[in-house]
Amino acid sequence: APPVLVLLTDGRQTVGGTDATATDEANSIKSQGITLVTIGFGDADVALMTAWASTPSSSYAWVGLADVAAAQAVIPSIVDEACIEVHYLCLHNSFCHEVVSVEAVGTGFADTGNLACRLTDGGSQSSMTAEQISTSVVRCSSSSAASDRSGEDNSAQVQVQVSLDQGSHWTQL
Repeated sequence: APPVLVLLTDGRQTVGGTDATATDEANSIKSQGITLVTIGFGDADVALMTAWASTPSSSYAWVGLADVAAAQAVIPSIVDEACIEVHYLCLHNSFCHEVVSVEAVGTGFADTGNLACRLTDGGSQSSMTAEQISTSVVRCSSSSAASDRSGEDNSAQVQVQVSLDQGSHWTQL
């Protein structure tokens, strides 16, 4: 899973530069594959907080909280949105001659628009179709049957992995 940085701020760049400086720093952080969550309290600038946060900002920008105590109270919700954790898998197809289709159920499957799945078996990997069902469910489907990949060895073990950033970071399921 990608690393997560939580920025707790009043949403104004008042020390060490301008708002543009802070925006450049936020973009630099995000370009390194780090998920940036912004938590703004008081009269935080909504536009800046949204610009600094990773996308989608609806999951990663929390603005308009009364004070630091209110900001701390939303931390569990932020963890559910920003931190990827798989609780269990549901296998949809149970026969080797069918395409592999699984649903990963967990937390943190924010709709980034960059969702990807892959199937690995032994030394080979293949892309899977990724479908966002909700923030807690991702469906991954292959385009070919498991038996097409395993050759004569029908006991081959396969793994499904999910990425929210088009493959920079993979979560093993």
